Formats: sequence, structure tokens, C-alpha cells
Amino acid sequence: MATYPDTVAMTKKCYMIFHQGRMYLADDNQPEVFDPLTNTWSNWTRPPTTMCFSCLVSWNNYIFQFGGNTPVYSRQVQKYDPSTDKWTNISTKPPFDIYRSGCVTLPNGNILIVGSMATSATAYTEYDVVRNVWSPVIHGKVLEFDSTPLVLGSRVFVIPPSGPKPVEEYIYGSSSLSFSALNLSITTFYKPAAVAVPARWFSHIPGGCYGIK
Repeated sequence: MATYPDTVAMTKKCYMIFHQGRMYLADDNQPEVFDPLTNTWSNWTRPPTTMCFSCLVSWNNYIFQFGGNTPVYSRQVQKYDPSTDKWTNISTKPPFDIYRSGCVTLPNGNILIVGSMATSATAYTEYDVVRNVWSPVIHGKVLEFDSTPLVLGSRVFVIPPSGPKPVEEYIYGSSSLSFSALNLSITTFYKPAAVAVPARWFSHIPGGCYGIK
């Protein structure tokens, strides 16, 4: 049976997302936006549902929010338009509760949702925004709630929430998984601190760095 934390705990575990050069901080009390070009903070409108424990992802000109705290919100999808500062409810039904899930926009334009602490901790599904349909659920070998799906070039790796655990690779061309990546040997807590950076940042290292294609 799914369990959900109370509101006090929920407000301490919200996340952030980068969208069109700005950093959007998700918070159920006072969501804020930081613009690094002007070094200024501003507010953005919170959605009708809770933001914490949801999954936020940048997609074209919008920010999508999937799921959230409590069974009522965990199957809801919202779309935020920064140009109007308004949220729109998307009429769709995710195939599992999206609660402390990982998400990322794939190179094919779909949005990948990974894991759920409430129901399917090993589940993967793609959301086709344009057609408003979900792909069949597949399952990995690792509990992936609080994970971070990471796009590196044309490849997608899912960094597990705690290590040492295997890093799973999602192959979006065939909606399948590969388990050939090396195990992650560091210990993380909740969302792992993992970001994609250019290979040229490591050009000073002997032998260089070729990145991932």
C-alpha cells in the first residue's frame, strides 16, 4: 500500500529545474525564479496541486509537472507557460503513480518517467506530449524512485538514488534497457547530484575526454 508523508515533511523536499536559462525553484509555499543574467529573484505561480515530490521537466517553451504528494495528485499532469505565468491541467492518465519519480526530456521529444516510491519503483514509461499518449511500462532491476535520468548526447543513463547500485541505460529507440554500465560507487541521498556537462571541460586531463555519443 502506498504511503505519503505529511505536509510538514513535504515542504522540506522540493526541487528545482532549469528552463530557458532560468532556475525555477519548486516550493509549495513560495516558488521562486532566479535569473543569472540579471542576478534577480522573482516569483512564479504555483500549480493547483502540490509541487513537492512531483517530477518537473523542461519541454520546449513549457514546464511540465507530473504527479506529486498524496494519491489524489500522483496521477495528475500540469503544464506551465512562463510567458503567461499560468498552469493548465492536461487530460491524461499516467500508467502508475508518479511520486518521487525521475524525469527527463528525451532526444526524441518524449518525456521519460522513471520509478515511483508509491507503486512501481522499477518502472519506466515515455510520455508523448504531442500525441498525449504513454508507452507500455517496462521494468528495470534497480529501485529508481528519487533517481536522476541523465541525457548524455544520444544516450540516457539513470543515476540511482543511492549507491553502490547499477546505472541503467534507457534506449529510447527501442524502449528497452541495457545493464552494461558500471555500478555507481558513491552514496547519495534522495536526488543524486548529477548533471550533464561538455566533454571539453576535461580537456586538461591526460588523454582528454571524448564524452558519450
